[in-house]
Amino acid sequence: MLATLSRVKQIAAAMLVVSAVLCGGLIRADGTSAITPAQKKLLVWHFDQCSYNALGSVLTYFYGPGPVITNVNRDAFEKKTFFDPLNSTGYGGYYGWAPWTSKMVDSGRMVWNGHRVTNLIGANFSLATHLVPKVLIGRVKQTHQYVFFARVAFEKGERHRLIARLQRQLQKGPVLIWTPYAAVLDGNNRDMQWHQVKRMSPGHYLVPFSPQLTHAVAVFAIPHSNKVLVVDGSDLHGVYQTSASTVVCTAAAMSASVRLKLGGGTIISRCGDMYSDRFDVVFYKPKHAAFMPLMPLQYRAQALGALAKAGANRASLAAGYGLLPPNQRSALSFLIGNMPLNDLKTLSGNYLAIDVALAYQAMAPRPWHSHVSNRIFLQYVLPYANLDEKRDGWRKQLGPMCQRLVAGCRSAGAAALMLNKKLFPLLHVSYDAQKRPIPNESPSQSILSHYDSCTGLSILLADACRSVGVPARIVGTPMWAVHRGDANGNNAGNHTWVEIWDGQWHVLGASEVSPLDKTWFLRNASLAYGARLKLIDGIYAHRIYTAVFKRKPITPGNWFPMVWDLNDHTVYADDVSADYDHRELVSVRVAGSGKAATSVVLVLHRQGRLVANLSVHGRVKLWLSAGGHYAAQVRLAGKTSRKTIVVPQKAPFAVELSVP
Repeated sequence: MLATLSRVKQIAAAMLVVSAVLCGGLIRADGTSAITPAQKKLLVWHFDQCSYNALGSVLTYFYGPGPVITNVNRDAFEKKTFFDPLNSTGYGGYYGWAPWTSKMVDSGRMVWNGHRVTNLIGANFSLATHLVPKVLIGRVKQTHQYVFFARVAFEKGERHRLIARLQRQLQKGPVLIWTPYAAVLDGNNRDMQWHQVKRMSPGHYLVPFSPQLTHAVAVFAIPHSNKVLVVDGSDLHGVYQTSASTVVCTAAAMSASVRLKLGGGTIISRCGDMYSDRFDVVFYKPKHAAFMPLMPLQYRAQALGALAKAGANRASLAAGYGLLPPNQRSALSFLIGNMPLNDLKTLSGNYLAIDVALAYQAMAPRPWHSHVSNRIFLQYVLPYANLDEKRDGWRKQLGPMCQRLVAGCRSAGAAALMLNKKLFPLLHVSYDAQKRPIPNESPSQSILSHYDSCTGLSILLADACRSVGVPARIVGTPMWAVHRGDANGNNAGNHTWVEIWDGQWHVLGASEVSPLDKTWFLRNASLAYGARLKLIDGIYAHRIYTAVFKRKPITPGNWFPMVWDLNDHTVYADDVSADYDHRELVSVRVAGSGKAATSVVLVLHRQGRLVANLSVHGRVKLWLSAGGHYAAQVRLAGKTSRKTIVVPQKAPFAVELSVP
């Protein structure tokens, strides 16, 4: 009985603390004021810890980027200046923030980006399962460290009901969830996905769990998708796609964290908001800030998350939306949402808007543009840079010149070969590893110096291709798996080249007069996949990487190793070593495609990466890896047939598929 009264007093004291904060004053036990008006203003306007970052992600989505987080604000939160009075009640600042955040929103007195937030409605609701999640403890043999998992058990039909509830709420606005782990810190992410939740059996799931660490993130609906978007405002790279089921399991596991920390393993959901397992706040859509209607929904969350970290440059970046027609604004969001931090702080919205407009101009009707999907365009035509080279607006300089050179070309492959043959002599640029000023020259620097490394030549060729709407990307290895180096006998070991897209990826050595896929270094590159994974300076040295613009987790193999600065991890990459293993020209026959009234579309993926996407009439030849496994789709008149194909190890290299 005494314990129960003590508990009630503790909860009541905590609720009084929150009420005092929202009413404008917080009094210590000795009667002195705990939070000054100036501190309260900072509390309302600035966020830094996870719950406040999550709330900031939501407010940014609706109202635009808010005030810059300063070191003073950061120190205040990290040192718990605002939470000292709470500690005297036994309530810690790291738990219960989501309910408290809800109360701050419900107060109607929040200010964001100069706007008073009066029509943002927060509503607590619980995704807790009927069965209390159990905490499982294991031990890692190598490190002897204990690991924790929450085992979430759903009753029959319960998970589907919770998923439906979450999806209904997301149609009204974003959701904040409180999680028992920090997704970024777990290190299990691949391609910016949440993979922590593991299915044990029907109705039972395991979620990584830390009694000492909780985290808050914002969840957004993705238009026209079964996936949801999770934004971790505490990290620049914290934008993930996952299933609604994963979010439900994660949120349900949180109640295990609350119960373990505060409830001794008992159900405490009836003890009041401060100590309940209500860990979600739903936001109904408020009035947009002035520039928000210009931002399409597609890529909005990623772009706003990036804008919030652009500092003094974010107003300039946001102004770029007003300079573009509506059909080009989602491309600007894609760029802003994925660009490196230094570019976020230095490139203007005017610069990006001009570059986006020129990229769309390059896609004027040409014979090969039917092979260029929006996904390929965004990754390999739209970006303003390839690696860490100087940003110099190359489309203006190269576009008119390259358009004339490819005027008579009927395919992307023919256009790339023409540019590779004619452009370098026209610009008087040639290879010289000693005379080139720097290894990563931009096009304007290459034209000025007249000499380039293989990297500078590749950047120039890739940009020239992009200037006429030929998708192109930089590919390279930091160290050959053989002792010999380039065609001139150099043993430096690294090399860079270009791949261009013409319904499939083709290999091309920059400033080399040779057919597609027939260059000298393919023998060296073919040994990369079977080479020992040699980790040097945090990279797998013998692998083949291709630079991509879309943001990825920063783990070995996910960034492009630039040998002139191996500490720079700002360029994302895919490991494509497998695509160079026993590369052969394979004849793929789609039975029945020659008789089809409409085009048959063949799509191939390998290890989740797009390999080919093109129309087929009877038979087509593709460069594939002998012995490689590919996920094939054949589409015809709205129907799709799927098959996993294995390329033969020995000739004849032939594969047969059939129409749906």
